[in-house]
Amino acid sequence: MKKIYNNIFPVKRFTSMVIWPFLFIRKDRAWAFNTIGERHEGTHGRQQKEMLVVGAIIAAVLAAAGCGWWSLLAIPLFFWWYGIEWLVRLCIYRNMMTAYKNISLEREAYANQYDLMYLDRRDAFAWIRYIKQ
Repeated sequence: MKKIYNNIFPVKRFTSMVIWPFLFIRKDRAWAFNTIGERHEGTHGRQQKEMLVVGAIIAAVLAAAGCGWWSLLAIPLFFWWYGIEWLVRLCIYRNMMTAYKNISLEREAYANQYDLMYLDRRDAFAWIRYIKQ
């Protein structure tokens, strides 16, 4: 992933964020970004690539069914899933940070960010196992 240092993205409370194939790192928090953060964001990069393929397939099917340009909304599937799951978790936990930490995509990334070899042996769509936990 291409690293982009800036002071806008992500929001101040966070150090880094992936929008594949880019890794955004806040300049004012760059001191806190390390190999653990890189593995965490690498997991999100893999998740985004997988869901991009699924979203593109859904978009193609919807376009073939006559949905027109609306079908393109399926392409950023990762971000739709992330946002909807965060809202569901927010209703459950009633705390923004607890909701964030319990998103299945985040649970996978946090659970494996210390494992040096995780990305080498990670199964596709591994985050699905973290939905019900």
